[in-house]
Amino acid sequence: MMQLAEAAPRSKPGSEAEHKDRILDFAVSRSPAIFYVADWDEVPYVTFISSNVETITGHSVSAFLDDQDFGRGLLHPDDREAYLRAVRSLKTQGQACAEYRFQNSEGEYLWFRDDLRFSPGEGGEADEVVGCMIDITRQKRAETSFKDAEALKSEIVDAALDAIVVADEEGRILEFNPAAEETFGYARADALGCRMSELLVPEKHRQKHLKGIKRFVESGASRFANRPIETEGLRADGSTFPIKITLRGVRLEERLYFVAELWDTAAHEIYTVVNRLPLHEGIPIC
Repeated sequence: MMQLAEAAPRSKPGSEAEHKDRILDFAVSRSPAIFYVADWDEVPYVTFISSNVETITGHSVSAFLDDQDFGRGLLHPDDREAYLRAVRSLKTQGQACAEYRFQNSEGEYLWFRDDLRFSPGEGGEADEVVGCMIDITRQKRAETSFKDAEALKSEIVDAALDAIVVADEEGRILEFNPAAEETFGYARADALGCRMSELLVPEKHRQKHLKGIKRFVESGASRFANRPIETEGLRADGSTFPIKITLRGVRLEERLYFVAELWDTAAHEIYTVVNRLPLHEGIPIC
């Protein structure tokens, strides 16, 4: 955003060109995009900006017109250098795109994507920059919310005391939390991409496991879905141990994923017994 100057003169009243101008003004006023034209300089000097700048930002046109630094002063300090870098690249690149935060009249920062194109002057006319600013605040907030939700989900999975393993419909492991690493003896990096049946299921149970998964994929039904079953797990050292597992199927965008929550029943029983012992001199024996 920069200084604002008056638009080009209107066509004569009643002319076809004036009708087109009015239609264009009406369309732009309803648009979510702010259009502008600027004479090229090291920092472009705006010579036209669409009237909807007031509706979208809350700042009057006269505020930009009276102070050429008004718009630049409303850029978020952390975004200013990136914006100027994009502008400086225009003469060599021909076009540029910048995303930045811009303060509205209520002091709130809105996100804009600014698409700029360089237009060389002809016949002694000044070079120009044509720009289109689109409010992407809602999109940015949605992205932030999604990232926060993903981070929270990751924290919950990592903090879970039970082993959690996520696999796709082919049985390839997509998630392997710290408790799963401790339970099965594999590092997460080594487990990801491996087939759960080959890595975590003893050979004697493998065919039964694969048949159950196939039935779930084909019909969406399983006798064991969403309820715990007792079976055996396979550790990295080749030893087997008793486990309890709850399996859930989750369908996202036409793909099926399996979320398995597992725990070592022998270790769980020892923990339960020890924590039921009486206190000894005020200190729990665990």
